[in-house]
Amino acid sequence: KEIGSAVGEEAKGEEMAKNMESQLEAVRKQALQAAGEKPLNVLALSFTGPLGMRGTFSGVCYYAGVHNALDGMDIPYQGNLSEEKMLELNPELIITPSWDYSKKGDPEQFRQRILQNPAYKSIKAVKNGRVQSLHDNYLYSTSQYTVKAVQELAHAAYGI
Repeated sequence: KEIGSAVGEEAKGEEMAKNMESQLEAVRKQALQAAGEKPLNVLALSFTGPLGMRGTFSGVCYYAGVHNALDGMDIPYQGNLSEEKMLELNPELIITPSWDYSKKGDPEQFRQRILQNPAYKSIKAVKNGRVQSLHDNYLYSTSQYTVKAVQELAHAAYGI
C-alpha cells in the first residue's frame, strides 16, 4: 500500500494488498485444517544461522499454519544452535538454504550435513527425511513474493 501510494498508484497498491491478504488467509485456512490439533514444528536454517525468532519468518510460519520451533527464543542474528538445542527443539521439518549469496557454501552439502550428522539421527525431521529447501528468493522476501514463501512452506509441511 505504501509503495503504491509513493508512486501515485494507490488503487493498484490497495488491490495488490487485498489480493495478497486473500491468498494468505486461504493458505492459512487450508494449513490449519491439514495440521489438525498440532501444527508441524518447523526450524529454518541459513548459512549464517537460524531464522525466525521474530520477524518475517515468524509471519510466514503463522500463515503456513506451522509452529516456528524458535518462537519466543532469544537467539541473536547469525547465532548458532548447538547440537543439544537442535535435539531439544526436535523439529518435524527443517528448512535449509537453496542458495548462498557469498558463493562459498553449497546448499546441498549443507542439507546433507544435517541428514548425515549422527547426533541428529533422533530428530524427527532427519528420521523422516524432511530436511528440504524452499526458494530463498521467496523466503527472504518482504514483498508480494512473501505469499509464495507461505505457499511453499505450507506445501512442504502439509502437501497443500
